[in-house]
Amino acid sequence: MKKLPLLVLGVSLLLQPGFAQEQIPGGESLPFSGLTVREARRVNARLQNIYQKAVKEAQEITPGKMSDRLWSVDDPWVDRRGDSLVLVVAAIQTKDLPKWTGKAAKQAPASRDEAIWVSLSPELGMVMHNQPLLDSLSAAMRIKQILGLPPQADYGYIVQFWVPVSQLVRPTPDPDVHNHFSTVKFPQQVDPGHKQWIEHLRSTTYTSDPPYPWTQLGYTYDWGNPYSSVGVSEFVIKPGAAIRIEQLATIWLWYTQQVDLTAEDIPTN
Repeated sequence: MKKLPLLVLGVSLLLQPGFAQEQIPGGESLPFSGLTVREARRVNARLQNIYQKAVKEAQEITPGKMSDRLWSVDDPWVDRRGDSLVLVVAAIQTKDLPKWTGKAAKQAPASRDEAIWVSLSPELGMVMHNQPLLDSLSAAMRIKQILGLPPQADYGYIVQFWVPVSQLVRPTPDPDVHNHFSTVKFPQQVDPGHKQWIEHLRSTTYTSDPPYPWTQLGYTYDWGNPYSSVGVSEFVIKPGAAIRIEQLATIWLWYTQQVDLTAEDIPTN
């Protein structure tokens, strides 16, 4: 996989260690404290512009955007426990930490009421292993780009957890999690409830606050990659699924763990 330059933020800015968020008058959040207020606002505007273009682009579903390289839950490099559990990963906002910590997190399995969008842990780890990132800020921004998340959202944590394969679906017309390809049409025998869910997502995802660049094709929209917008394979956990938390860590700690992996540990999909 080609290593990306440090322009992965989508702006002509070379990140330096130590940048952090700060507040300016009016409550606006600055992602880079090493810049002047004017420069930081310019960077914020550039990031938002790139993201909004990604949302618009993602709405245009064409056969040419289909991928035949989606990761499957059956792939040999997917972390498994027996035949029923796979290890998945999700980015977590600071405000949502109470849902993943404390007494509830110690329950095995723990129950979640809402649907959770996830990726396979080995795939995201492989992608991040190849990223030349300098600090926690750049790592968090790269995660948001790869997963198709808003640039100003406060995603600072990664949670890895085990989930039953039977509780995973693809957020695509074809919900099958065993395929390596995506389609733009519903299968003839698709469950009516799944079709209704996809239609609901189509009517809300691109206009919500914030909107999201949902591809509908089984992979996230990477709005920070200048070579390809194909991110990582994405799945949704059904509401109420039983999960078992493996690790909750800051994005930076999790990223350094991926960088420390040896060549033998990295899948070659």
